[in-house]
Amino acid sequence: MADHSNSQNHENHENKDTSYIKEKIVKKPRSKWFYVRRFLFFFILAVVFGTAAGAAFAVTRNCVEQMDPKNEESTEGFTLSRDEPTEPETAVPETTQSAMVEEEEENLEEQISQAVREALDGQVLNQSDMLKLERLRSDVYHQVSGAFVELTVTHEPERDWFDKTVENTGTTFGVVVQMTDTEICMLTDAAMLEDADSLTAQIGGKEYPAYVKEQDSLTGITLVGVTVEEKESYPTSVKVAELGNSYSIQLGDMVIAAGSPMGFPNTVNYGYITYINKNVEVVDGKESICYTDITSVENGGGVLLNMQGQIIGWITEENKSSTLTDCTAAIGISDLKYIIEDLLAGRSTAYLGVRGLEVDREEAKERGVTAGFYVSEVVQGSPAYGIGIQPSDIIVKIGEQEILGTGDFQKAMDEVEAGTSVPVVISRRNALGEYKEEEVNITFTGR
Repeated sequence: MADHSNSQNHENHENKDTSYIKEKIVKKPRSKWFYVRRFLFFFILAVVFGTAAGAAFAVTRNCVEQMDPKNEESTEGFTLSRDEPTEPETAVPETTQSAMVEEEEENLEEQISQAVREALDGQVLNQSDMLKLERLRSDVYHQVSGAFVELTVTHEPERDWFDKTVENTGTTFGVVVQMTDTEICMLTDAAMLEDADSLTAQIGGKEYPAYVKEQDSLTGITLVGVTVEEKESYPTSVKVAELGNSYSIQLGDMVIAAGSPMGFPNTVNYGYITYINKNVEVVDGKESICYTDITSVENGGGVLLNMQGQIIGWITEENKSSTLTDCTAAIGISDLKYIIEDLLAGRSTAYLGVRGLEVDREEAKERGVTAGFYVSEVVQGSPAYGIGIQPSDIIVKIGEQEILGTGDFQKAMDEVEAGTSVPVVISRRNALGEYKEEEVNITFTGR
């Protein structure tokens, strides 16, 4: 009986052993989300490293091919020429303009990635290439740094709690844009010059008395002058900045912020163009606003330079987007050339005082209106306000210039001289809802 029990136990033990040996550990099947997350992880890594390498390579190749090795110093200023937009203008209906801006901002990341992918072109930068890139952009700034001047602004002295006089001074930037036989002219921002009692400029290690020559009240761009005895006495380090073409700016372009981007003069920062809004309504026209990944600083100012050392943007806080608050924003310099030319010529830019957008022929036909510049807002106290121009009026002619869009409107404004009376044809809707043309004479004031 015991033998039988032992035999049975032995048989059971062998069966248990056999059963144990035949077992297999099977891994839990992976869901499709595991592979999706894994793909997204490596895709994001690829975009991050690809973006950095692609942008850097594109900039390096562009700079090496396009930079002019000759850096001849100009002492005769420059000749301003109008830049043509690289893309044809398109009508932007008033009801859809804000929606378009939102759509552009939502597609920002996709646009940047696409631009970087195109720039990458199958190339990879090594550490040596990156060091060359860093040196390249530093060299670009140093080649044009002589155009940037420190301006010291002195305000009326203040008294402290102990009734002692305290000197009230501040500093800002100036960028040289013209040199004549006896004068250096530079641009700066009006914000720091408000209520100034005196102004001096540090040029080539010397201090010169400076003075305000002209000022544009809408943009705040101010022309400051410094008198020198003769041309030969100019500091050898001073240079004239060159104005570039901001219509050629593209997403991903490397830029240099110079002047006082960090809130005080003689500072510099580097970054990339991250967003471009080409249809910003401003008084008497439109502007392109370029945004960069350069961190914005309160009271910062200056200009944006491209990798050829040309000015392509005027840094502004006023046009900063509410959704891009940490970015440095700049007005495209091509939209400001006519203002700078007027300042250098000693005249005011003509001022009408309207905001609006264009209505092209196709849209005008669909809406049953006249093609031209549609007025969306009239500035109170402006010449347009005084003559009775109203929102919804369409400006179809200024002087001899027919207005078929914003470009024609800005061209006409460029040709008008401040202080002159010019016939303006407007199309206005009557009580029956029909648009009828009428002509008014408007005296354009200066801004």
